[in-house]
Amino acid sequence: MRKRQIEQEELFQRNANLDRSAIPSRETLDRIHRYETANVRHRYKVEARLERLQSRREENEAAIGGAGDDDEGPPII
Repeated sequence: MRKRQIEQEELFQRNANLDRSAIPSRETLDRIHRYETANVRHRYKVEARLERLQSRREENEAAIGGAGDDDEGPPII
């Protein structure tokens, strides 16, 4: 009976240690957050640039009179 109780306590401790080691340290979480923030900021910049380029392309097509609508040439970027 006592042996069984000790084995269960050891199993509980082993599982608790595994669970604890699965959680990253504060430094690691801070680093991940920093990288994630930088990636989000970069994505917003790229999206804004893409929108500017697309609107410029639409303005150029409108100024030419829709010359790019026939799909015979390469797309204007």
